[in-house]
Amino acid sequence: MPTVSEEYTRFIIFGSDSRDTSNQYAGRSDSIIIVVLNNVDKTINLISIPRDSYVNVPGYGYTKVNHAYAYGQEQLSMKTINSNFGLNLTQYVTIDFS
Repeated sequence: MPTVSEEYTRFIIFGSDSRDTSNQYAGRSDSIIIVVLNNVDKTINLISIPRDSYVNVPGYGYTKVNHAYAYGQEQLSMKTINSNFGLNLTQYVTIDFS
């Protein structure tokens, strides 16, 4: 369930490039979208983080933001986004080719 306050609901959508149905290969997050739903005026804001953005991935150093997903799936990706962009997001939705 997304993080909900009276005013806003916030979460991240990860679009994985994985086609592995055994779930042994997480792939990379080709799409990273921060979603902010305004619960008061019923508007939606979508912020896309380009997959090739050069960021510090905790434990791995500087690399592309979408590599965080391959190294540690959603948990490391959220930690990477939060630490590099000053956010505190805790919820996500993942979509893959399956």
